[in-house]
Amino acid sequence: IPHIYTSNSPTAVEARQELKQLRQDSVRVEATFDTEGIEVVSSTRNEVELRQVVIASAQIVPAGDATVEATPNDHRRTVRIVLRNDNGQWLIYRSIIVEAERLSK
Repeated sequence: IPHIYTSNSPTAVEARQELKQLRQDSVRVEATFDTEGIEVVSSTRNEVELRQVVIASAQIVPAGDATVEATPNDHRRTVRIVLRNDNGQWLIYRSIIVEAERLSK
């Protein structure tokens, strides 16, 4: 997480909480993300805001003795990503899904 997110990233806090919950539930997520499009919305010397449209395919699978009754699903997601320059590295400060559409299989 420290190589992906800035040290003060609220998204990193959320990611840590989600990973902790997955471990407690003895499951993991298998996912793929295919970018349909990405654009720079705004940029300054120390911050860049992107708008990315991705097809996200995810499935929850057991990581131990857990039983999982979930089917894979695909979504088209529009994501707002804010990158910040953190000591010369562009890292994620914030990532928010602003729109999601479930795709039928």
